[in-house]
Amino acid sequence: MSIVAIILASGIGERFGDRTPKQFMKLAGLPVLVHTLQAFQAFGPVGSVVVVTSESHVDGVWELVSTHKLDKVSKVVIGGATRQESSRIGLECCRGEADYVLVHDGVRPFIGSDVLQRVVDSVRQYGAVDTVIPSADTLVRVDELDFIAEIPDRSTFRR
Repeated sequence: MSIVAIILASGIGERFGDRTPKQFMKLAGLPVLVHTLQAFQAFGPVGSVVVVTSESHVDGVWELVSTHKLDKVSKVVIGGATRQESSRIGLECCRGEADYVLVHDGVRPFIGSDVLQRVVDSVRQYGAVDTVIPSADTLVRVDELDFIAEIPDRSTFRR
């Protein structure tokens, strides 16, 4: 069984408010993206990794891959205007190369091998899965006048 991981790293971090996109900001001395890629590098069942990034960062990603010996990274491709489009581009790059594809956000570096293994086990069983965690946030539904209409029970929400 072959598994390819697609790492989405083409965002510009607009809400983050810095000129440097989040995936290239340093965390414990390394770019966040490197931490993310290292998690997939270390996870045995993943055979290869495709990084989807912006055109202006392709060379920089290849440099990070080389510097940090991330030899599972087989492709670095240019993403689209939206996350959905970047996901599609990543999937097209894997066509015919994988039995299963894992799609992960490049700025989520704290994915552990235990979670990855549960995802792989579940995708084998169900065909498609998503990884979510309970929401600690209180969500508020508003009406057309922007008044609070409902505060739903957060125990039924995941993020």
